[in-house]
Order: sequence, then C-alpha cells, then structure tokens
Amino acid sequence: MSELLESVYRKVVGRRDEILMIIAALASGRHLFLEGPPGTSKSTILRAVAESSGTAFCLVTGNSDLTTSKLIGYFDPAETLSKGYLPEHFYPGPLVQAMKEGMYLYVEEFNRLPDETTNVFVTVMSENKLSVPRLGIVEAHRNFRIIAALNPLDDIGISRISRALKDRFCSFKMEYQSREEEIEIVKRSTSDGSDGMIELAVDMARRTRTHPDLKLGASVRASIDMVRIYGEVLRILQDSAQEETAGTLDKLLLYSALMAFRNRIWIYETSEKSPEQIVEEIFYELRRTKKKNRIDERLIYGSGTIAGRPPRDRSEYTRMDHHIEAMIQGAQAESLVEFAEEHPIRVGDMLGNYRLVLAQWEVSNPDLLRKLLTLTWDRLDAGTRRQFIHLMVRMIYRVARADIAPRGRPTGDVTLSRFNFQGDEIELDKTVETMSETRSVSYENIFVLDRRKRKRAAILIMDASGSMQGAKLSMAAIAVASLAMNLDYGDEYGIVLFSEQVNLLKRIDQAMPIDQVISRVLDVLPEGRTNLGVGLSAGLREIQRSRLEQRVGILLTDGWRNLGNEPVALAAKFPRLHVINLPGGAPELSEKIAKAGRGRFVCASDLLDVPAAVLAALE
Repeated sequence: MSELLESVYRKVVGRRDEILMIIAALASGRHLFLEGPPGTSKSTILRAVAESSGTAFCLVTGNSDLTTSKLIGYFDPAETLSKGYLPEHFYPGPLVQAMKEGMYLYVEEFNRLPDETTNVFVTVMSENKLSVPRLGIVEAHRNFRIIAALNPLDDIGISRISRALKDRFCSFKMEYQSREEEIEIVKRSTSDGSDGMIELAVDMARRTRTHPDLKLGASVRASIDMVRIYGEVLRILQDSAQEETAGTLDKLLLYSALMAFRNRIWIYETSEKSPEQIVEEIFYELRRTKKKNRIDERLIYGSGTIAGRPPRDRSEYTRMDHHIEAMIQGAQAESLVEFAEEHPIRVGDMLGNYRLVLAQWEVSNPDLLRKLLTLTWDRLDAGTRRQFIHLMVRMIYRVARADIAPRGRPTGDVTLSRFNFQGDEIELDKTVETMSETRSVSYENIFVLDRRKRKRAAILIMDASGSMQGAKLSMAAIAVASLAMNLDYGDEYGIVLFSEQVNLLKRIDQAMPIDQVISRVLDVLPEGRTNLGVGLSAGLREIQRSRLEQRVGILLTDGWRNLGNEPVALAAKFPRLHVINLPGGAPELSEKIAKAGRGRFVCASDLLDVPAAVLAALE
C-alpha cells in the first residue's frame, strides 16, 4: 500500500492528505462522495489511484437523461423481438460493466441524476449485487467502488440526495489548492512560460474566486490555457521575425487572458460589468502591483492600502470607531459580530469603508460574515447596501442551494407512452407483448418511457412590516432564492410583499433574473403595521392568474396581525397555502392559517430552516 501511495504522490501535485484518505477509504471497501468546485483535481486523483493500483476506471457524466436502463444496460430490441430474451443480447451499461469487471465507477455531477436513477445505487451499495430483469443477479467484484462527484458551487443541478443514499457513502470535501501548488500544476501542464508569466496566470485565476461581481471564479485550467496560448503567440511572432514593442506584447498577453478566462467566470446578473471588463480589471491590477512573486490575498485591488481605502486621520475616529476598525483590519470576525449585536448602528456606519476587506471573510468566515450583515443590514444606508448587495446575494445563494432541488432538475413521473419520436428509451416488455398480440411491427406498437413534467405555479407572500427587521428579512430573501432555484423551466412564481399596503414585486408570469429579485427584496426597508388580509388577497389574485395544474401559495410571516380582514377565511380560498413562521412572532395564528389552507406549517428558527421549508411546500 505504501508503494501505491508514493506512486500517486508522484502523479499529483500536492493533495497528500487527500490522496491518503481517498486511498484508505477505497481500500477499506467504502464508496465515496467527493465534493468540490471544478478544477480541484478530483478526477485527476482518481485516475492516478486507478492507474497505480491496476484498477480500470469508468467515467459517467450525470444528467437528467441518464435513466435507469442506460445506467444498468438493455436488451437489444431487434434481437429480442426475433429471438427472445437471451443473455448474449444484453448490452451492459456502465454500472453492470463496472460491477462485473471490478472497476471504479466515477459519476460526475452526481446530484444532477433523477431520483429513480440514484435509487439503483442504494441496493448495489447495500448488497453488492443487482437484480436485472430477464438477466438475473449481477454480483459486484470485490474491487468495485462507486465514486460520486458533486459541485456545490453550481446552483443549476444541485438537488437533494436521499439520506438512505448519503448513509452509504463516505464524504470528502475538496477545496482549491494553494498558490504554490497551482503554480506547479501549470508548470507541469505547459512546456513553456516563464515563472513570472505562470505566476500571473495563477494569480488571475485565484483573484476571480474572490471578486465581488462573480458567483464563480476560474479554475487552474484557465491559468494553463492562458500560458499555453501566450506561449504560442510568442512562438508565432518569433517564426515570423516580427519585432514587437513591450506595449504590443502586453496587449497580446491581455488577449490571451481574455481567451482563457472570459468563458470560465460566472457573473452576477446584477453586476454592471462584462466578463471582458472584469478580466481586464484583474489583469491590469496584477500587472501594476510591485510584488510580482507574492500578492497579499487580503487585497482585492493592489492600491497599496488596505482594500484600496485611503488612509484617514485618526482624529476622525471616536474611540468606538477605532475599536471597530481594528477588529475589521485584524479579521476578528467573532469579536466584531458580538460587538455588532450590541451596537448594530455604529458598526453599520463603518462597514461601507471596508467592503473589499470584508469580502475576503466570505472565504474564511462565511457564517460570521452572513450574521454580521444580517445584524446590520437594516442600519446600513442605501449606498452601503448597494456596495454589499453582491456579497449578500452570493451568501443567500449558498444557504438556499444547500438543501433544495435544482432549477432544471427533472420533475414528474416516468410514464409509459406510445412512440412519439421524442422518448429514446424503449419499454421492451410492453413492446414485445403488443407486437406478439398484433403480429405487426409499427410505430404504434412501440412503447417508450417518457417523463411527464408537472408544471407548477407558486406565489410567495412575504411580510414586510416593521416587525420583519434584521434576520427575518434575510430569511425572506433566502426563501425567494430557494423558491426560484427549485422550479423547472416552464414553472411560474410571483412575489408579493405586504405591510399595510401591497407591493407586487414580481408578477407570476413575469421573467426576472433571480439575482435581481433577491436584490429587490434586500432593498426593502421593513416598516408599517401588518395587514395579513391584504397580503393574502393580493397573493390569491395573483395565483388565480396562472393556468397551470399545480398551484400553491407560501406565506412567510412572523404571525403578528395589527389590522385588516380575517386571514384564516382568506387562506381557505387558496388551492393550497403553506405557512413558514419566522421567529419572535405568533405561531398560533400562522398554524391556523396553514390549517385553513390545507398546507404545511413550519416554524423556522434560523436561516438554514428556510430552504427545506420552501422545498417541502413545493413537493
């Protein structure tokens, strides 16, 4: 085993602890979840382990079209129709092949698979065998392992995985590697490129991962491509005997960066910058910095001062301001959050000056940063809230996607239907039975498995009265993200805000980017008294505008009612109305409303309860 370990170490840059744990888990007969963003060497390590151990490696990319029969295998339709179900007519899928041959079955984007497909793995992992109809029992070879990869940063395709399935996997989280290791990876992957060139490419990739306008930055693959492209540029110029100025070469280096990075970064919809502007901004920022070999990771902009903030005269600060500044610059997140609980206004006044420093806390202290912004959000002025809006939206995304199904995730039941030139999976038993009875071969006698999607319409009715300040407003924004990310293409949702009056934030048939909706929710300053009746009336009118079969209302409130019509009677008029009750309110009234609306009642105690409650309302 030590020889295997050393062999893999030689093939992979760094990751010594990760390699050791992965090898140990596989050697102990365990199946693995590997969680991490693209470019964190998940498949590289597994290929190296398989190659060094002499184990075959089978790669499967998860998506909604990977049905059970495609994973297991199928009988050849023509041969089966003419000769019957014989073992030699069975074409094994990747799962059966891996089980028989003792391979590592590596499933990328595992959380994109439909539920009925992932359920196949439960039996295989429990009993090391699989019953295939008409074929028999397939026993798993002792070397057979399932390794599933999940990308937690992709909000398209992130779905809940059943507890029964999670219980059968060991899990390991992969983060981006250190700067030094990424530089070594680029050196190994490119045949040319100076040390300075490689460091620039790596630093660009690393800077995109903390840029406030980006949901997702670039992996080390972008750095590799930048170095390779610019190397070819220099080679072509040398062969053509052209003499280029330093300015021209710098421009060509920028073009190489644009080609490598612009398609690999994911920009917030609320950002006013284009991919080209962000790449160019990072490029020139790094080119200007004096420290070519090491850039302070706390600085987003290389201006020579902390986060580009101009120095201020200490006499400007009160004693409290000086204390707050010291905690921010010293990255004392816990202390600052505790201080903000007692002095939210004073801390809120200071945060706008340190947006870029605080942005770095999203990586090192995301939970504390979320709590800090939640505590102070209602105290921030409009300009400071705009500064932090991208950061808050990004953190809301992370909370919302943690326990919900994806946009684009297949919904509905797999149904049997006649061939319609759309379904690509023949239901062989029904087809053979029909052709045997009619003794004819025609499209009408061929049956396929189709997924009948259930189109859904949901209206989120959110309390925006004065009692909804602080954490409650953040919960409302998380509810919006959870709802929008959980709906499929063709589904509809609307947003109603209410206090004494109604604000129709998004009509049920209106197209609007999720980021923009969340931003508009966060821009609301809760005020006024609570009129549950006016909110429910507006939500009912909006849900009735939808013509979809499955319609549901979700009321988000703390349950306090100051004025207006009786809400319980209005709730009974909804097709179905669920209630998520927020802390510090009147759960008794909320529970009565949910009961009248024939819906679920959920008491949310903190931010993390909201996504699961929204998902439960839609199921």
